[in-house]
Amino acid sequence: MQEVDTHLSTLSAAPPSPTLSNSTPSSIPSYIHNTSLPASSRSGLSLHDTTIMLLAAGFETTGFTLTTATYHLLSPSSDSHLKKLLHELLTAIPNPASIPPWHELEKIPYLSAVVQESLRLSLGASARLPRHNSKEDMWYKGSKILRGTVVGITHADRHHDPTIFPDPKRFDPGRWLQVEGSAARKRYLVPFSRGSRRSHAELYLTLATIFRRYGEAKLLWETERKDIEPARDYFVPAPEPGGNGLRVTVN
Repeated sequence: MQEVDTHLSTLSAAPPSPTLSNSTPSSIPSYIHNTSLPASSRSGLSLHDTTIMLLAAGFETTGFTLTTATYHLLSPSSDSHLKKLLHELLTAIPNPASIPPWHELEKIPYLSAVVQESLRLSLGASARLPRHNSKEDMWYKGSKILRGTVVGITHADRHHDPTIFPDPKRFDPGRWLQVEGSAARKRYLVPFSRGSRRSHAELYLTLATIFRRYGEAKLLWETERKDIEPARDYFVPAPEPGGNGLRVTVN
């Protein structure tokens, strides 16, 4: 946190770049020097919160999901999943040096299934997110929740619900290719909530690139499931302390 604030102070003290404009802000420097924004949006506290949000949403959650996907695909128990993915990528991407754009990668069925299953197991944001129903009262196990009441919802309860995802701890991309139960699976997969923030472009591009180019040459090295499985909540998930994280060798 201190490093973030130090960097923001340096950016604030620097003169604005001539390439910046007062159009829609697209970076932290453009927020700092955009005079069309209210002063409160350019304050130190606002910039700090915006930066932390970008780091959490665009780096930590995505990185943890990629770690989850890589571990399970390279795990000896998932050999069939890796073979299916590599076969599909070889067919869909003949030239490994030319990776299609993410909106094309989304159309590759097994790759899409791997992304969805990895999002389910990695949880996205692990904290209880505040929600409220502004339209009507709700009932939960006989208790009435008045309209507008803020409640906390955790993704783990849904993502690990065996009535929706049978054998929920098992990495099984094939479940996303089944017709039966598909509506419930799609409805309850909410790692990053819903709406425009659900862009998974980084996941598709990174997985397609790495496994198309190096998939057959990668092996897990001294990594166990406990090294990558969510066990702690820092708004984003983290494994148990003391582990080595994901480690891979490339031959």
